[in-house]
Amino acid sequence: MKDRDRTKEAGEHAGDSLPRWYAVHTRSRHEKLVARQFSQKQLEAFLPLHVEAHRWKDRYKKVEVPLFSGYVFVQFERASQRRQAVLRTPGVIRIVGFGQRDEPVPDEQIEALRRVVESEVHAEKHKYLRVGQRVKVISGALAGVEGILKRVKGNARLVIAVGAIRQAVAIELEGYEVVAVR
Repeated sequence: MKDRDRTKEAGEHAGDSLPRWYAVHTRSRHEKLVARQFSQKQLEAFLPLHVEAHRWKDRYKKVEVPLFSGYVFVQFERASQRRQAVLRTPGVIRIVGFGQRDEPVPDEQIEALRRVVESEVHAEKHKYLRVGQRVKVISGALAGVEGILKRVKGNARLVIAVGAIRQAVAIELEGYEVVAVR
């Protein structure tokens, strides 16, 4: 085995001993129960909640529901016994990942979600949009305009390409709501 391969392999295993955040897929409507069980097992769990108004025949009621249905975030070292404790928790389906490898969630994303939840700003679910995806503006002066979603210096932009002349224009999407085009 080459030294370069040993270094790469050692680095992968070294990263397994550091606590990282992982998304855990849960059974339907088991998010709060799973988060509570993680806490009882001394695992640091994070379940972002938001308030929704639910209507019954006779009344409305504000209810705290998970921001991401079917998911709880938990922190553990991949190479530890805590991973098995997570998987043995009733209500847990799997740890989210690719193939046989658990995929950690970046700390910055967890911190951003914590700040949103703690600030109590109005937050709601939104369809996931990828850079490079075709999108359509659905509100404001540009409603109906379609283009490609791009990110330039951290800002979302809509790129409208005119293929015939091989030219394009980009506009900032701040203040506009967009949806994926099918």
